[in-house]
Amino acid sequence: MPGSILIVDDMTDNRLLLDALLCDTYRIQLAASGPECFEKIAENKPGLILLDLIMPEMDGFEVCQKLKSDYQTQDIPVIFITSSTDDDEKLKAYELGADDFINKPFNHEELIAKISKVVSSQASIQEAKDLAQAAQQAALIAMTNSSELGMIIKFMESSSESEDFDMLANNLNEVTKNFGLICCFQFAYEDKVLNIGNGCEEGSLEAKMLTEARKAGGIIGHGKRMFFNQRYVSMLVKNMPVEDEEKCGRYKDNLALLLSAANGIAKTIGVEKAMLEQRKQLIRTTFDSTYERTQHVMGLVRLLETNTVDVVQEIRLSFEEALFSLGLSEEQESYLMGIFDSAMDKMDTVKETAIEVEDAMKTVVNAFEQLLNE
Repeated sequence: MPGSILIVDDMTDNRLLLDALLCDTYRIQLAASGPECFEKIAENKPGLILLDLIMPEMDGFEVCQKLKSDYQTQDIPVIFITSSTDDDEKLKAYELGADDFINKPFNHEELIAKISKVVSSQASIQEAKDLAQAAQQAALIAMTNSSELGMIIKFMESSSESEDFDMLANNLNEVTKNFGLICCFQFAYEDKVLNIGNGCEEGSLEAKMLTEARKAGGIIGHGKRMFFNQRYVSMLVKNMPVEDEEKCGRYKDNLALLLSAANGIAKTIGVEKAMLEQRKQLIRTTFDSTYERTQHVMGLVRLLETNTVDVVQEIRLSFEEALFSLGLSEEQESYLMGIFDSAMDKMDTVKETAIEVEDAMKTVVNAFEQLLNE
């Protein structure tokens, strides 16, 4: 803690004097040696160490070097206490990481001033670290959010050409999987409802919950299960990261945006499906009417063909009988029969035309049936 100071000095009088000078302003810990210094740090990490340079067993240089080589203690500022005026010793101490020196005998004002300066400097350093960490965290969040928004934009691009709800649901599922989420979807158009994905079959509990949630609209739920509702599409998220408040809040915003985009596409698919249903119904109505008329026409054609053959046969019999009563020569009879037979050949052409008309009618009927089955 910044308000605590650990005094390390093998001389009892020096420790007690420094304690008396500083105890009104700071919380003081005392250590008589280097090893005891590390014991005190393990119990309660200080905000500053006043370290005697000359001590038995482990001198100030060794203590400082050990402090600065350990990432858990390297940020604790160290002020050396020394009676030495040797610049080389001071340079060595600075190289080891010392922050300042206080010469013996102590000058109270100088002591307080130097301690205040180091404590203030350490506070500024810590503030800068905190700001840097916050900025790094903000940048990380911004990058993460940018990546998530990028996935949503990609979804918009790839799903704009979705031909049906299955394709749209697959694209939605791909995005939410990249978010680490398990979701199922319900699409509504006209008076129809379609449930897709991750256990959301017709009649399932998820499907029933989605139907009820869609009636309420908006975003529903505060636990791991959360419903996102739009007019034409609803989504059930089964594993919202509620343990991470920031992430959960970001996901709510991004998923709401995702579903809003999906809603526009679902509306288009629903309209196209409704138009297709209307088109099929119109074709069905037209087919039924056309089929009846076609069957009627085909019946008339067959009747015309039959009647024509019957009439021609009757005419032939009557013609032959009439020839016998006219008293014509054999050549004259052959001539007249030739004219009649030529006319009969032309009647065969009429029969063939009737067959072609019937075949054409059948082709029309088959074409309508194909349209209905598309």
